[in-house]
Amino acid sequence: MSFLNGLDLLAVKLGACKNVYITADDKLQGTDTDWRGIKGCLLATSDKGIDKPAMIVGAGGASRAALAIELECPVISENSCNIVHVRDVEQARSLASPYYIVGTVPDSAPATGPERTAVKILDHYLASAEERDR
Repeated sequence: MSFLNGLDLLAVKLGACKNVYITADDKLQGTDTDWRGIKGCLLATSDKGIDKPAMIVGAGGASRAALAIELECPVISENSCNIVHVRDVEQARSLASPYYIVGTVPDSAPATGPERTAVKILDHYLASAEERDR
């Protein structure tokens, strides 16, 4: 980032920079494009999910991009908009199941305690209602 002349509004809002482009005045500007892929996937679905809960799995720039798309928040933080950090399966059981789940994690086996907990939470939500009631 030290080689850039600046960040555009998206990179600042999302707190992430994954792409660099040259501006009209030949400056190196940083931006983020994760939001484009996430938004495209959500727009390609039906309207049934409007105003229903959504879940974002992961942390970092891609998860902030997903939040920006889902919530259209001006600033992304756990204290903004209607964000609930699901910390364990017991808490997940007390919440409505999400209509959409956006994954922003690498395709690798969970290696840490928090990663294994996240998998258990995701497994809970992906299980059928019948399986959850057992």
